[in-house]
Amino acid sequence: MDIQHITLTAGQDNRLPLFPDDAAYLEALHRLGAVCLGCVALFALVGEHLHLVVQASREKAGRLAQASIRTLTPIVATPFASSHIRPVKNRSHMRWLLRYLLEQAAKHGMPGHPALWVGSCLPDLVGARIIEGLTLCISMVLPD
Repeated sequence: MDIQHITLTAGQDNRLPLFPDDAAYLEALHRLGAVCLGCVALFALVGEHLHLVVQASREKAGRLAQASIRTLTPIVATPFASSHIRPVKNRSHMRWLLRYLLEQAAKHGMPGHPALWVGSCLPDLVGARIIEGLTLCISMVLPD
């Protein structure tokens, strides 16, 4: 099973936040759900970048990155730079990514409590929020 870590960032010349407010972050999640269609295991949207961990081949991850940029471009406050896609190598790497992505809100000083950050996947992991298409496949990529 192939798992990829996609990172999309604001352009190098302009590291302003991608989204101006919580409503835009939530709209971004809905837009991502419409293009990712159930292959996302984890995500984090913070400040000037976002992370997607997807169950996909490298080729499909590239198409998902392109589709994500296309769907988010109309609502971002600053243009995207190119995407970065790295393979998730093993279970240990996946466990590290889980912690890393859940800590993104605190690391980047997003407002409010990190567990309640709108761009965090934590509410989705615990079943407190459901966004169509972003039904996380974490149990497929990190089974018991």
